[in-house]
Amino acid sequence: MGLLKKISFVILAVVIMTIPGSGQRVQTTPGVLSLDAKVLETNKKRILAKDSALMPAYLQLISDAAQALSQRPVSVMEKTNFPPSGNKHDYMSIAPYFWPDSSKPGGVPYMNKDGQINPEVKEYMDKIYLAEVCEAVYTLGLAWYFSGEDKYARHAGTLLRTWFLDTATKMNPNLDFAQAVKGRTTGRGYGLIDTRHFVKLIDGIGLLQKSPCLSTKDQGGLQHWFTAFLDWMQTSKNGVEEMNTTNNHAVWYDLQRLCFA
Repeated sequence: MGLLKKISFVILAVVIMTIPGSGQRVQTTPGVLSLDAKVLETNKKRILAKDSALMPAYLQLISDAAQALSQRPVSVMEKTNFPPSGNKHDYMSIAPYFWPDSSKPGGVPYMNKDGQINPEVKEYMDKIYLAEVCEAVYTLGLAWYFSGEDKYARHAGTLLRTWFLDTATKMNPNLDFAQAVKGRTTGRGYGLIDTRHFVKLIDGIGLLQKSPCLSTKDQGGLQHWFTAFLDWMQTSKNGVEEMNTTNNHAVWYDLQRLCFA
C-alpha cells in the first residue's frame, strides 16, 4: 500500500469512528483535521485558568476575531463577469500567470508569463471572496471554541450559509470555470488550488459543531455540499486532470480530498 493510501486509510478510519451511529462513541472533542484536537482541549483549559503563557496569544485571537466580525457576507453572485455557463452560481477565476499577447488580435489567446501575476485576476472576485470567507470562519471558530461567546459562531454561520447554502447566493459545488485562460480554455484542473483555503474552513466548521448557532440542518447542508464537491473532484475532467498532476498542485489536491472525505 502506497504512503498516500495509508494516510488516506488512517484519516478516513478516524473520521468514521467519530460519526454518530457508526458503532463508536460520539465525538466530544473538536471535529478538526489539520489542528490537534487534544492540544485545543488542553489549551482551552489553560485559557480558562488565565494561564499567563497563553493569554497574549488568546488576546491576539480575540483581536483577529473582532476583525472577522466585520467581514460582510459575500457570495459568487456579486461578480460582474458571467461564467461560460451563464450561471453566476458557478465559481469563476482566471489563471494568474497568463497575459494578453500583444501580437494577437484582441490579445488572445493569452500567453504565459510564469511568476508574473496579471492584475486582471482582481476583476474576478470569487477567488478573493472565497479566501476571505474561509479565513474569517476559521478565526471565528477558534474564537468561539475558546471564549464560548456566541457572537463569533453566529457570524460564522451567516458567512457559511451565504456562501454555501442559501438558494439565492450559494456557490455550485464545482470548479468548471476556475483559472480560465482567455482564448485557450474556460477552466483548468489547476483551478483546484483556488479552494485550498477550504482546508482551514473545514476546521472552522469542526470547531463550531457544538455551537447552537450552527444548526443540524446547516451542518447537514454543508456535508451535502462537500460530498457533491468531492464527487466533482474525483469524476470531472478538471478534477481528474488535477488529480494526475505531480507538482505542488497534487499535494493540495490530496490534502483537500482527504479533508472533504
